[in-house]
Amino acid sequence: MDYKWLALCRPGFENELSAEAKELGATTEYTQGSGYVLFELSSKGFTPKPWRLLELKDFIFARQLFMVAARLDLNNEADPIAAIVSKVRQVVKNHHTIKALEAIVAETPDTENMRSVLSEAQLVAQQIADRLGRFGVRFIPGRGAPRLHLFFENDAQAIIGLSSPQLSSPWPMGAARIKLPSEAPSRSARKLEEALSLFISPDEIYTRLKPGMKAVDLGAAPGGWSWTLANRGLVVTAVDNGKLTPEALKTGLVTHLEVDGFTYRPEKRVDWMVCDIVAGGPRVAKLVANWIRRGMCGETIFNLKLGSPAGRLAEVRRAQTLLLKTAKEASVHISLV
Repeated sequence: MDYKWLALCRPGFENELSAEAKELGATTEYTQGSGYVLFELSSKGFTPKPWRLLELKDFIFARQLFMVAARLDLNNEADPIAAIVSKVRQVVKNHHTIKALEAIVAETPDTENMRSVLSEAQLVAQQIADRLGRFGVRFIPGRGAPRLHLFFENDAQAIIGLSSPQLSSPWPMGAARIKLPSEAPSRSARKLEEALSLFISPDEIYTRLKPGMKAVDLGAAPGGWSWTLANRGLVVTAVDNGKLTPEALKTGLVTHLEVDGFTYRPEKRVDWMVCDIVAGGPRVAKLVANWIRRGMCGETIFNLKLGSPAGRLAEVRRAQTLLLKTAKEASVHISLV
């Protein structure tokens, strides 16, 4: 049986996301720059919960993933909300295993021209939830019920989707939207906070990032990642030939070493190594692999800067192969997202 899926991505990365879906045997459709890819994938026979067939972690370039249950053209609808409610009720009825929904998530492509539509979509989602409640559709968070996605391709085209909360992103459109305090040294601090939220559960965050732990920040300038770790109480060695901002240093927990991040080695194993060096992805992947191979850190989060759009996926696959091979040899776990 064929199922259609929608995956959101950063605008401009549709080619890479489409190529990933094709690796799974899917046929795809997308517009470059749209911020999402639609694809159709065949399943081996019928499954009662098809929205559980794929996981977001199966993809590198996807931010959010859900199964498409219905598409609507709202141009000729006198009451668009009523039309959406009717279609959602039909979707719930067609999938007999759905006894309740976890929530309704309003989403749009993450493009400049859709920002105003997103605000309206969030209001519409709340109105739809209220109307569905009157028809006996229950919302039960945290009990394994599927999440309903209300995705607006534009201001008149909507897609209704279903996902498993455990297998998709917990955040609308797949982004945590973390707000930084005014004293943050740079916007890059948000990038590390989002990564920590993605990779570490709330239950683990205070055991895996404990005050007093030792961390190394490679490519630290101007200090956003060092500042983030120091604010959690970690003692940070910030490695970069560039200067750090006063905000990054005033915690008293950051020591700046003006040396090359590619040649620096800690005297002792540290709890964390983070890396946001502005260099090519292959070079950074080899650096991280060396830290893993030598056991120089307990955990690591790093950012790969990708090169030419034509070779992005191949570049990521090469880095993935190197890092997974190194991690296996070193008997450590690694996740690439």
